[in-house]
This record gives sequence, structure tokens and C-alpha cells, in this order.
Amino acid sequence: MLAERRWSLLQSAVEEEVGGLSRIVSDGESGFIVESRDPAQFAGRLKTLLSDEVLRARMRAAASTRSEMFTWDATADEFLELYECLVREDYPEACTC
Repeated sequence: MLAERRWSLLQSAVEEEVGGLSRIVSDGESGFIVESRDPAQFAGRLKTLLSDEVLRARMRAAASTRSEMFTWDATADEFLELYECLVREDYPEACTC
């Protein structure tokens, strides 16, 4: 939720590659994903963001656009699509949605 919270504040993000963050943050586009437990890489990416105002603005805009995929309405639509697919299929494990 931290990445989503930063996006709601229109801030760029540097995130560790844990959990589902790589689904939320598009590395190099809407923020940076760094290896877990690599403080040097984290610091380097953070320094890059802090020193490059144009990059920060570009990532902030991309993050704002990308955050629209994670609204409550979008999440509800995805679940509804999944449930409808599961009900339609004779073999739910074959559902690709």
C-alpha cells in the first residue's frame, strides 16, 4: 500500500522487489524497483530521482496514470470479470482471466 499511497500524493517511488510491488510500480517508468536488501542500489536509485527533476516529473506523471488501474472500481471490475469467467467455465482451473 505504500506505493499506492505515494502515488496518491503524486510522488515517485523507489521500492524493493517484494510482494506484488513489481505489479504496481513499472520499473524505470513509474518508479524504480530495486533488489531486496540492497541498500546501495536503493540509495543509488533514490539519488537518481532526487537529482533529476525531469525524470522525477516523468515518473510522477506515469505513476499517476498507472494508479488508475488500482482504484476500487477497477479492482471490483477485475474480480467481477474473474467470477463471471469461473461461473461460465466447465473447468474453472482453465479460466484465463
